[in-house]
Amino acid sequence: MESENTNELYIEKKYFYFTVFLILLLFAASLMTCFFVFDSKLEKIASPKNDTGALPVINISEDNDDYEVKEYNGRIGVFEDGSLLYTLDVYVFTLPKSDQKLLSDGIKAESKEELNRILEEYY
Repeated sequence: MESENTNELYIEKKYFYFTVFLILLLFAASLMTCFFVFDSKLEKIASPKNDTGALPVINISEDNDDYEVKEYNGRIGVFEDGSLLYTLDVYVFTLPKSDQKLLSDGIKAESKEELNRILEEYY
């Protein structure tokens, strides 16, 4: 009788651990799914290069003079009127400390030509 109770307790523990394992596995899978979905949406704005590896032609209105180049999610981001236009595939941590400081503060550009000049320094 004692042996049967011990055997039943062992089986109950086994099912308990299996259930906990399945719950953790499902939780990890859902986290990974969220990460990949979020990451794929970021890639749509994160890669400005075309197939040749050159910078794309940027269609920025000529009358606007409020551009800023600064760090955005660890990369170099280009902003117009405070809105993100795109990010470069250049990670800020790979740059010299002086450039990292400039990008954390933000680099203002007063024209399209000045913006292109700044971007060429980082590509």
